[in-house]
Amino acid sequence: MTMSFSASVKKEVFAALDGDRHCRVAALSAIIAGAARVTDKPEIIIKTDNIYLLKKFYDIIKNDFNTKAKVHRKKNGKPHALSVETAAEAERLLSAAGLWANSGYNRCVNGLIARGGCCRRAYLAATLLACGYVSDPVGTYHAEFRAGNAKYAEELAALFGKVKLTPHVLSRKGRHGTVLYFKDGEQIAEILRITGAHMALMRFEDERIRKSLGNNINRNANFDAANVDKSISAAVGQIESINLIQRRLGLNSLPRGLEELARKRLEYPEISLKEIGEMLSPPVSKSGVNHRLRKLKEIAKKLESEA
Repeated sequence: MTMSFSASVKKEVFAALDGDRHCRVAALSAIIAGAARVTDKPEIIIKTDNIYLLKKFYDIIKNDFNTKAKVHRKKNGKPHALSVETAAEAERLLSAAGLWANSGYNRCVNGLIARGGCCRRAYLAATLLACGYVSDPVGTYHAEFRAGNAKYAEELAALFGKVKLTPHVLSRKGRHGTVLYFKDGEQIAEILRITGAHMALMRFEDERIRKSLGNNINRNANFDAANVDKSISAAVGQIESINLIQRRLGLNSLPRGLEELARKRLEYPEISLKEIGEMLSPPVSKSGVNHRLRKLKEIAKKLESEA
């Protein structure tokens, strides 16, 4: 069964969403606020078919809080819900996530939890995982976040504003309530970049380029498009190598020059090698950037062979 574009985005976000403990706490806060039902007991319940969301929640509370969630499975054995049923454990998680106030659950975007740049990105990435959707760019451009109530939607919109993104707000009837949505291709591309969905970003930008060519494709345009495809394929391969190194060794294990280049490529997957070289300190020529990228690829291949 072919994975939808939105599902592939969430798979990438799941893999990229990690960082230091404070970033994981920000992600936990976003997951609970975006996808959980919290009872008066309190009890935390997340019910979804999104396996990436369930696994990220399970991993964070297990690894960072030494707490296990109860796994609820369908008749076919697939998990479809998690719950933290012990009141003391649920309260501890809610407090750590900045969602416990006056002895009760306070669904909000906690400004202290998401105050740093890295934590803000982790929060938005986890929100995409929890209640977001991105349509296939082959059709119309559309991304939305099902905020539920107007208060949370307003706070989430303000957080998007801190990264210079401006969502539209729509109040719907039914369980999804207030929704934040984006229709602008530039802003959706930025969401994909911020949340770490780099391969999805490449596919999205590739489709935007194809659409921009429209009916005016000629020989030169075909040549340009072929070069774009080649550049996109190369960039995707570079990012895959860097992500592998990051998972296995951590980028801080690399020599300074390679680490700086790896981080720039992850942060700016769409720019040319010449532009990346100009951003390095000191600046490096295009051939120098190519040389470093080959080194990173060699490291990744060695890690793959050792697996």
